[in-house]
This record gives sequence, structure tokens and C-alpha cells, in this order.
Amino acid sequence: MEAVIKVKFEDRKEALKACKTLKEGAMEDIKTKLEIKTLDNLLEVKIQAESISALRAVVNSVIRDLKTIIEIKEALNG
Repeated sequence: MEAVIKVKFEDRKEALKACKTLKEGAMEDIKTKLEIKTLDNLLEVKIQAESISALRAVVNSVIRDLKTIIEIKEALNG
């Protein structure tokens, strides 16, 4: 099973920061694999898992982390 999450940031610098932050906190195990990359200002997270429950857990975790990254960015710029 596979899921892809794509987030477009204002610029490449912000996408790279988010990519670095996600990679630092990424936890893989035997049942899941993460691929985190940027293309210009687009952040792409590809998640592969053996089961739907493992996939759901990782997708929720990545979305929660992205939400936190965006909220911190807005608080610092606000």
C-alpha cells in the first residue's frame, strides 16, 4: 500500500526546511518506508506500508508533523 502527500510552500527555502525537519523526525520500521523529497517549492512524502493500519498511522503522523511545522512558521512570521 502506498500514499503520497504533497505540500506546496511559498518558496524552495521553506520546502527544504520542512523536508529537513520531517527527515529528522521520521521513524521507519520493518512495515513502513518513507521517502521525503523536494522539487523546487513542493514537498513530497511517499509512504509505503504493508498494511492499511500501518499506512494510516504514518500518514496521520506526517500530517500532524506538517501541521506543526506550518503553525510554527506562521507564529514566527506573524
